[in-house]
Amino acid sequence: MSGQDFNFNQLAKYLKPAASGDLNRFLESVPDHVGKAALIAAGIAWASTAGLGLYTMVQTQELSKLRQELAEKRAVQPSIPKITKKKVSKVELDKFVKNIGSVYTGLEFRVNKNKITVIGKSLSAYPQFREATGHIVNIKRGWVANLESLCVGRECKGDKLAAVISLNTISVE
Repeated sequence: MSGQDFNFNQLAKYLKPAASGDLNRFLESVPDHVGKAALIAAGIAWASTAGLGLYTMVQTQELSKLRQELAEKRAVQPSIPKITKKKVSKVELDKFVKNIGSVYTGLEFRVNKNKITVIGKSLSAYPQFREATGHIVNIKRGWVANLESLCVGRECKGDKLAAVISLNTISVE
């Protein structure tokens, strides 16, 4: 539709000062033409629509408040670090046991996965056993030692001195 096809005289008829009086007469005659039941139904529809709109507005305001509170709580809540535990490789432990075995000659060392087993055949090797287990526990910075089992003396089955120490690394992300 172009501007030339549009009839401005038709539009001017609706914009005259008498047009508001025509609209007023039409609205006053609606109950006579439509009937009171239809007007009541239309009123109920408008009222329910207005009620639904009000309910939606209130719920939207409450939701907005909840979102703001949640954002404030998230801003205050500290982040929780994730701690991961990794086993020390058998290759690294084999290299360490080879070096430590030459220092503590009265003891036997075995490596199984991430565990070092220290064995002493007699109680006379106790001072070396004590120093070797301390040396293993403090083996390297960043490694965490866990004494899995310890047996000293008569209660031991087989060897008189035995300790199993597992070694892991821990990282915090």
